[in-house]
Parts: sequence; C-alpha cells; structure tokens
Amino acid sequence: MLSFFQQVFDLLTTSPGNLAYHIILAFSVVGALQVVINHWRSSGFPQGRRTSIGLSLLLLAQLALFASTALAWQNVLDAHLFIPPIDRAISLFSLVIILWIWAFPESSRLADAATFLLILLVGTGLVLSLAWWGSNGQTIDFNSSWPDVISGMLGIIFSLGGLLLLMIRRPNGWGIGASMLVLIGTGYLLHWLAPGAGDYPGVFRLAQITALPLLLTLPQRFPISEQRYSSTDEAGRATVSSKPLIHSRPRYSTDPKVMRAFLELAAEFSPAKAGKEITRMISQLMLADLCLLISVQDNGPLVIACGYDLIREISVEGFTLDTRLSPVMSSALRRGRPLRLPASSTSPDIQSLSQALNMARVGHLLVVPFSQPGAETSNMGLILLSPYSNRSWTQEDQTNLLSLTSAIGKILQQTQHANDFNKELEQSRQALEAAQTRLEQLDRDNEKLRSELAYSQEQISFTSARAESLAAMFANQEAIQSDECANQRLAQLEAENRRLKDALTTGTAPGMAASVPATTETLSPASHEQWNVLTSIAQEFRQPMSSLVGYTDLLLGESIGILGAMQRKFLERIKSSIERMNGLVDDMANMTAREQLALAPVSVNLSQVIDEAIAQSASYLRDKNIALRVDLPEQLPEMRADHDALHQILCHLLQNASVATPNDGDITLSVRIETQEHETGYALLQISDSGVGIPLEDLPRVFSRLYRNDNPTIQGVGENGVGLTIVKTLVEAHGGRIWVDSDPGHGATYSVLLPLGTDTDRGGRI
Repeated sequence: MLSFFQQVFDLLTTSPGNLAYHIILAFSVVGALQVVINHWRSSGFPQGRRTSIGLSLLLLAQLALFASTALAWQNVLDAHLFIPPIDRAISLFSLVIILWIWAFPESSRLADAATFLLILLVGTGLVLSLAWWGSNGQTIDFNSSWPDVISGMLGIIFSLGGLLLLMIRRPNGWGIGASMLVLIGTGYLLHWLAPGAGDYPGVFRLAQITALPLLLTLPQRFPISEQRYSSTDEAGRATVSSKPLIHSRPRYSTDPKVMRAFLELAAEFSPAKAGKEITRMISQLMLADLCLLISVQDNGPLVIACGYDLIREISVEGFTLDTRLSPVMSSALRRGRPLRLPASSTSPDIQSLSQALNMARVGHLLVVPFSQPGAETSNMGLILLSPYSNRSWTQEDQTNLLSLTSAIGKILQQTQHANDFNKELEQSRQALEAAQTRLEQLDRDNEKLRSELAYSQEQISFTSARAESLAAMFANQEAIQSDECANQRLAQLEAENRRLKDALTTGTAPGMAASVPATTETLSPASHEQWNVLTSIAQEFRQPMSSLVGYTDLLLGESIGILGAMQRKFLERIKSSIERMNGLVDDMANMTAREQLALAPVSVNLSQVIDEAIAQSASYLRDKNIALRVDLPEQLPEMRADHDALHQILCHLLQNASVATPNDGDITLSVRIETQEHETGYALLQISDSGVGIPLEDLPRVFSRLYRNDNPTIQGVGENGVGLTIVKTLVEAHGGRIWVDSDPGHGATYSVLLPLGTDTDRGGRI
C-alpha cells in the first residue's frame, strides 16, 4: 500500500506526471470561475463579484506556476534552483485566497487588509528563499530545507486559523470550505512530518488535487431563488414551509388598492404621513413582506423613518442603525447605487436589521435609492425584505423599483415644499396673532396713558399756580430785604454818574484811546475814585443776579412743583438773559479792573497758558460740538508777559470764535515764532473760526468799545460785549498788535503779534 502511494507521489512530483497535477488544478479553478460568473450575471449578488475576483487570482497563480515549470522544461530556468521556492510560495498564496473566499463573502475592510498583509508576507518569504536557495541549493534537496520547513509550518497555521474563523463566522456553505482547509492542512502536516527526498511535496500535491475541485460548489452558497410557502397558524403568526407551490406567486400586484394608495400619496402634504403611504404602496405593489423608508446623513446614523408589514398589515415604527454595523447599505445610499443581498449573506447589515426588527431572519434584501436629485431626497431610499416568503429579488425587481423611485422622489420633493409652505404659513399666522395681541395691549396701554396724562395735566395746573404764588412770595421777600440797600445804591449811582459825565465832558477820563498803550502814567485821584465806584456797582449787580439764577434753577428743578412746557421755556429764556447780563457785568468789572491794574511781566510758559485757556473754553466748544485744531511748534520759548493778561487774551478770542462758529464747525489755533539776529523775537498767535465772516466795511469797528451802543451789530463777530476791546487794550499794553482778516462766507482770523521779551523794569497801566 505504501509503495502505491509512493508511486503516486513520484508521479505528481516528476515529469511528465506533474503536468497532470497542474492541469487538474487549473481546470478546477477555471470551472469554478465559470460557474460563479454565470451565477453572478443571473443573480446580481455582490458576493458573486468578490468570489470571481478570488478565483481569478487563484487561476493567475496556477498559470504563473505552470509557466515557470514550462520554462524549466525548456531549460530556460534551473528547475532545481527556481521552481521549488516558487511552488511553495504559490501554494501558500492559494491557501490565503481560498480562506478569504470562504470566510468573507461580503466586503470587509479589516479582512481585506489582513489578507493583503499575508500576501506581502508570502511574497517576502519567496524573495528570501530564492536568495538563500540560489547560493546553497546546488548539492541538497529542497525538501527538509529551512524554507520548506517554514512554509509547511505557515501552511498548517493558516489552515487551522482559517478553520477556526469559519466555525466562528459560519457563513453559508462554510462546511465545504472547512473540508477544503482540512484536506490542505492535512497535506501540509504529513509533508512536514515526513518530507521525503526530492524538491516537491508529493503528499501535499495529492491533498491539493483532492481539495480544489470543491471550489465548484461555491455558487451553491447563494441560490438564485427558492420557493417558499407562507401561511398563518391558529394564533395568527406567520409560518414558512418548504412545500412546493402549485402555482407560481405573482411578482407584482394589480390590486385596485395600490392605485388608491398612489392617489392618496399624491394628495398628502405631511412628510411623515407621505412616508407611511409610500411604504404601504410599495409593499402592496411589489408584494414585499416588509418595506422600510431609510435615509442617511453625512457623518450620521442610518435612520429608518417608517415601514409597513404587508403580511401582518401593520405599520413599522422608525429606528436608527449604526453605520458601522451597516457599512454596505450606508455606502450604497451615499453613492446612490442599488444593492441586493441574499438571505444567506454574512454581512453585518443583515444581522443589524434582524436585531432592530426583532426577527430571527429578514430574508433577502433589496435597497434602491431615490433617483430624484435635490437636498430633500438625497441619501434616501427604500428597503424591501422577505422574512416570511423568503422571496429573492431579481434584476427585474430592481429595475422596476428604480423607475418607481423617480416618481416617488418628485412626490416627496413636492410634499416637502408643501410642508415648508404650510410651516411658513403657520408661522405667519402666529406672528399675525401675536401682532394683533400686541396691538390690543398697546391700545390698552395708550388708554391708560391718556388717563395718566389727564391727571398729570391737572397736577401741573395746580403746581403751576402754587409755583407762581411761591415765586411772588419770594420776590416780595427779596424786594423787602433789598429795598433799603437799593435806594441807597441808586442815590450813590446817580451822583457818580453825574461826576462821570463831567469828567467825560472835560476829557479827563482815562482809557478812551484804546490803541495807545500806557506805560508808567498814573491816574488822578478823581479817576481812581470813578473806576472804584464802577467796580463796586458791578460787584453789587452780581448778588441780585445770582439770586435770580438760583430761584430760576429752583423752579426748573421742579422741586416745588411740576412745570408746563411753556413755563419751562420762559424760565430758560429768563435764565439765559440773566447769564448774559452776568457776562456783561464781568466784562465791565474786568474793564475797570484792567484800567487800574499795572502789568507785571514775568517769564511765562506760552504752551501752559494755551492749555489753560483751552481748558477754560472747553465747555463752549463741547456744547456746540466744535472741533478745535491746534498747530504749535515742537518747542515754544518762554516770553516776558503778564500771565493773567495773556490768559485773558486767549480766553476772549476762543470764546468769540466759539460763538461765531456754527454747530459741528471747527476752530484753528496756531502759533508761530519769528526771531531775527540781535532783535527781540515775536510770537504770532492766530485763531480762525468757521463762521459767516465779517463784511469788509465793518472791519474797522470790530475792536471799538462802544459799537454795540452807537452802531448796529456786526455780522460774524461772536463777542457781544467789550471782550474784543479788552483784548486789544491788553495786547497793545504788551507792546503788541492785533488785527482781523475776514473772508465773507468762510470765517474770520484774529492775529495777535506779541514780543517774546521786554524790559524787566517796564510796567504798563491801562
């Protein structure tokens, strides 16, 4: 018996018997490939494509081994040095492909990656064994060498691992695949235990010849169709039997209720109800046991919106599926391609649907996406299942359902648009109701405000009468308190007025020539007395005017009652006139004081004086929103001048410019220093306003002290008193000069030229 097997082994490992070995393997692979391709074309199952790819790789490997052997027969290659390592590598490669075909009939990225790594490992081993055997195999047989031992160990490990994987996954027809792995693994084990002499493993080749013809059973894993008989038991539960049917079941329904369902779908405006009508209609039309409406979003789960069970005639509630547990359906929907899976598929999609529907099996699966483009229907589709009838879905079913989804997609799109329109209409209605409610509330508030306004007007009338009584009382009290003092001051004022008229008549009053600066001259005792009287009168005017301002502020503050709009307007005008009178009194006091005050020149920081004048005039500028532009040199020299007088000059000029400038206008203050060798330098101060300008014929009267009494008002001059006259007097007292330039319609510019240094002993009196 052993001699018989030895003769068989020798026949398979030597020429010409080994030719039969190659032919048997090649024809086994070719036959299986042809049957699988025919099955794939008739069923369209994706497993057929995957199996065809695996068998094609097996055929290429066998052809490569046969071609290498043929080259060795022709003495093109050294059969002893090249063919044995190639034979072992192709055997391991074929084992990996067989394991991949049987254990993973559906797509699996992890399994594909692992298979690719094993193929790389086999390729690396082939390169290493060729390199080693080419330099050490001239005198020894390849059997029992370390490449042969390692390849045998890998073959045993691959066979055992594949057998364990088939037992765990249990794909359809896994028993035949396990038989192949047992035969191949036994061949590797026997050769590893008793390698024998020579270069080729005879016992392993015999095992391959026995195992590879089992590949012809691969198409039987996924039958094209099965006839099942479905019925219901006494409890109303659906049962399935394998009894043959006398008449073939119709594949499509012609029931009139299908047309009624289609018409109801066209008239439905709710997307949720439209989805239920769609699944019910498709189930009735396609005679599908279960129909589900499915959608998938980017980076989101699979959402089963609704469904319909045709056998039990009930709706199926929605649920979600993890895309990791349904990779095939997710990929098909995102790419917009149909998908068919048989009931025997080992894809996790079938298992996840079974668990979600709480069914032992869901039967054959058909997924068809909606072909209507648009955001509303993208990544959506229908799932047909046959858990009760076990009906298989053909290419014709797929084509017919695709044509239906085109119309259904348009209906869904119109339903979505109608639903959006209804939502917008409902939002508009709610907004209108809210606006109407708000309007009613405003009407109630308005009526309440009218009542409060009438009550407030009554209170204002009462308070106004009370305020008038209080004001009259305060005025009477003030008149009583100041009557005696006013009579005394009036008599004194009349006497002093007569003396002033006499002095003016005789020409003895000083200060009348404003353009002539005074130096060390002194006034007569009579003139001093007259100016003192005027100063005293100006101070006496301030007390009653301050009282008037205080009482006016008291009334405006409404601390003693609420004022009406007209009353407040009159009080504000009174306060403005009093403040104007106070300014005139200040001008008179300043004028009389300057007439008697001797200048005290000191070293003055011109930049500091400018900052102080701007700070004092800030309120005038801020009230009218006037922009002040300052143009100063980087360094200003100190000058000899009276600090207070210089400050007064700048303040009057800035106030005049702020009054002449309209609201939102601008004022420019610039300083230039002019120096010459061996001569005293000068500072040129210029203040420009953006008012209406001064007419040319009125320029000579700008600095005239009495122009307000004897002459009409000058347009473009902001000063209403003697401020500009005081400025001219102070400038000329410093030995300087002042003038004004005007461009009618574009404002006026006041220029002051002051010497930077004067005699330290020089004094002035106005």
